[in-house]
Amino acid sequence: TRLANAVSCLLKTCLVLTALSALLLTGCGADSGKGSADSVGEKEKTEKNVEITISAAGDCTLGRHTGSPYASSLDAYYDQNGASYFLKNVKPIFDKDDMTIVNFEGTLTDSTTPAVKKFTFKGPKEYLNILTDSGVDFMSFANNHMYDYLEKGCQDTIEVFKENGVPYASLEEVGTYEVKGVTLGMVSVHGEVESEEAEIGRAHV
Repeated sequence: TRLANAVSCLLKTCLVLTALSALLLTGCGADSGKGSADSVGEKEKTEKNVEITISAAGDCTLGRHTGSPYASSLDAYYDQNGASYFLKNVKPIFDKDDMTIVNFEGTLTDSTTPAVKKFTFKGPKEYLNILTDSGVDFMSFANNHMYDYLEKGCQDTIEVFKENGVPYASLEEVGTYEVKGVTLGMVSVHGEVESEEAEIGRAHV
């Protein structure tokens, strides 16, 4: 008799819990205006994980310092070997990932007026192919060489990025990159510049 009463009590408890669960599910469906199956589907969609592989490389200076000899310069190697030469050993890695970022340290400009500082770098705009042809997807452009050729050199470089459809981030300009249905936001900043940079009136943080 005790066993029968216990089983009966357990069954009643299970029935009450089942009824409460049904009411909760029905209530959720009524609030959203959708059936419970749709609600579960939306939850599964929201909780689905997306794995994104990012390769972050270091400084890329395309060109040479003002006044440096041609023979041993990047310019000479570019003329002899072409754009694909420089990153050929890492291109398979960059091609395999979902996004490759580099720090673009220098300028792509035809300006002939360098900043007053120890080292100033520039290259022609076609040098961007060194990166884009090797699987680089995004440029971080905020460093102590972005104004090597003053404001013109900086703006010329940004225009080269835009003309080639290459996303970038630079100081106040936030960049975005979409991959696998996910939009990534990127910022690019650098610390206070050294005293030699202060001579050209740039003190970004």
